[in-house]
Amino acid sequence: MKGLLVPVLAILAAEAAARLLGIRSDSLAAPSDAAVALWHGLADGSLLTATGQTLGAALAGLALGGGLGLLAAAVTGLSPVAARLLS
Repeated sequence: MKGLLVPVLAILAAEAAARLLGIRSDSLAAPSDAAVALWHGLADGSLLTATGQTLGAALAGLALGGGLGLLAAAVTGLSPVAARLLS
């Protein structure tokens, strides 16, 4: 329970600063605004859809990069000419 004190105080301070100072920014939202956006994203499914798309793109990039790296390693390992060119 003691470990939650600092994060809770930081969130409360950020909320107070956003409300009292009237901070309106596209890049820095009040914690309550972020919580409302999170709730709406979960409720309408858009957050899960976007998360799935992001993970799909990341995994595709990982597979493509890994495949190209494996291909380059195989070519370099099996061909003395390629090994000299790439070293």
